[in-house]
Amino acid sequence: MGVGKPHANNNRIERLNGTLRERVKVQRGWKSMKTPIAEGARIHYNFVKPHQALEGQTPARRAGLVVEGKTSGSRC
Repeated sequence: MGVGKPHANNNRIERLNGTLRERVKVQRGWKSMKTPIAEGARIHYNFVKPHQALEGQTPARRAGLVVEGKTSGSRC
């Protein structure tokens, strides 16, 4: 961070760009977001993937949504 530049730390933005870049590489062929793959990606992002900015919690858990059920123990 430079002197007098409080906005100089853009780590969160760079992290988001990296995440989006990884997804876009795989998903370039999509013509619509109304597909089972897009819905699965949304569910994974919001309910499965822990987020560093949320102290290892998922967005759903942080919002107070707790999903009951069994997991296979495997990771994607």
